[in-house]
Amino acid sequence: MYYSKTSTACFDIPHKSRKKSASHPLPRYPNSPLLDGRILEIIAERNGDARPVNIVSKFGGSKQPNDESDQDVIHASGEPCAVAPLTPRLSSSLSPSCSPSTRRTHSPVTRSRSRTKTLEKAVARMPNPYVKQWRHLWQHEKLAASFEALERREGLAFTLKLSPAREKMLLNHVEPANQIARYIGKEMTNAFNEVLPYSFTLEFSPSGVLHLHGAIRPFDRSKTHIESLKRVLMRAGGKCSGKVASRQCVLKSLTDGLGWAAYLNKAGNDAAERLMTNKVTFISNNLRKIAECDHRQFRSTIY
Repeated sequence: MYYSKTSTACFDIPHKSRKKSASHPLPRYPNSPLLDGRILEIIAERNGDARPVNIVSKFGGSKQPNDESDQDVIHASGEPCAVAPLTPRLSSSLSPSCSPSTRRTHSPVTRSRSRTKTLEKAVARMPNPYVKQWRHLWQHEKLAASFEALERREGLAFTLKLSPAREKMLLNHVEPANQIARYIGKEMTNAFNEVLPYSFTLEFSPSGVLHLHGAIRPFDRSKTHIESLKRVLMRAGGKCSGKVASRQCVLKSLTDGLGWAAYLNKAGNDAAERLMTNKVTFISNNLRKIAECDHRQFRSTIY
């Protein structure tokens, strides 16, 4: 759907790069599930045309999108990023209001005790993915499903900072999420002879620094393996120096996959606009199969 079939092979595939300038107009993404009304207005203005953005329903809110061009995600401001946040600050959502039938009331994951009221509201605003088949899910819904799948399998949440050189390369790459995934896949294959199930989303910090938030399933919870996994991710992110090097990669237990996804949705639109692409998430092929299998199983028990 929104994902292209991306290989996680260990080969360092030559990438397509592009030069971006401030004067270059933003491209239009008619099938983007990430771009909200504000961004669409900017794109329309820069391209010299107009496009209706908001569709008001009889319920007084925005209409639930019927096609891919009207789909977007929660976009809100937040505090500096951290793994498994307990007190994120989210503002009101720009995504369409969900009707009671599409709210996440049938999630197979129980409510986390660590969720704040604000985060709980952000989770409630996420549409119920089990009313749709897997191939019809938006990319942020698939990411949430992958986090939930990893939570059930004792996965880890991670935050990965990038070296200045790696960040510069991704900022000028036509497919930044796929390209950093190639680096991660290569390093995992070199270290473990296989790619561990993982997924992530690209995000910008309040100061404008590009980094990754995601989740991964380790072989085990031994200290040796966790440290090895951390080194793998750090090599993929590029060599950092100074204070950043000591906190380049943070790994913590993933205790609330759905809450983690809801927290990260706050920056999806911002990353899509800055990177000039509607694909800012990535799910490895092996995790995609696991998450899709879980989704199909839960959907069959509910509907």
